[in-house]
Amino acid sequence: MARKDESLLNLLVRLPWWVSLALAAGVLVLSQFVVPLFSFENPIIGAMWHAGQYIGPLLAVILVSVSVSSAIMSWRSSRMLDAQKGLETVKDLAWQDFESLVGQVFKRKGYFVLENPGTGPDGGVDLRLRKDGKKAYVQCKHWKAKQVGVKIVRELYGVMTGKSADEGIVVTYGTFSKEARDFAKGKPISLIDGKELAGNIEEVQKNPKVALPQEDKKICPNCGSEMVLRTARKGKYAGQKFWGCTNFPKCRAVVKIL
Repeated sequence: MARKDESLLNLLVRLPWWVSLALAAGVLVLSQFVVPLFSFENPIIGAMWHAGQYIGPLLAVILVSVSVSSAIMSWRSSRMLDAQKGLETVKDLAWQDFESLVGQVFKRKGYFVLENPGTGPDGGVDLRLRKDGKKAYVQCKHWKAKQVGVKIVRELYGVMTGKSADEGIVVTYGTFSKEARDFAKGKPISLIDGKELAGNIEEVQKNPKVALPQEDKKICPNCGSEMVLRTARKGKYAGQKFWGCTNFPKCRAVVKIL
């Protein structure tokens, strides 16, 4: 059973609000200004065609309502992101909210984000990302008790390979097993654990509230700003973690994790 509604309206509500609004405007223009320009000799076809003048405004109203719902969902996710104070608050989220939170983080990083409308044949991929012409698949694991194992990472790799995705990303507020990290090495897969997720949340919050435990904080040796855990996504160090300065791109200091 799909855990999310797979209807067209459900898909539209997960797109940016302006998509449905633009469609509403297009439908209204077509029904009120284009449809009246044409006529048909066949009375049945003509009647069906001109019925669009009356159906168009109704459809436009529905699309405007979808646009409003989409805007409300986006606003709610944005507020939820800015309200996070640490991994403890992330832990208390429902899995649906956890997915929305992760999606909002990627949106603020400049990605176009689309939630998967259903589990279907895509192996439980939760988010689809696009940026700079590249496509990435994301799995979100809001697990409280156990590590994310290699099986999850292997399944995502199979899906992204089959769908020709450029990158796969697994996000959890917990940790990954050694086998999962070993499998991801050398592959276009990023594993974002709880500590790195906290750093990413803090990085994109309008008024940063998230802070790592004191013993996990690291100060940039170059500019004195705090550093956050990141994962290299490209090059020979892909999959390896490092400390990156929160003042990036002004400061590009990096500290390797030995």
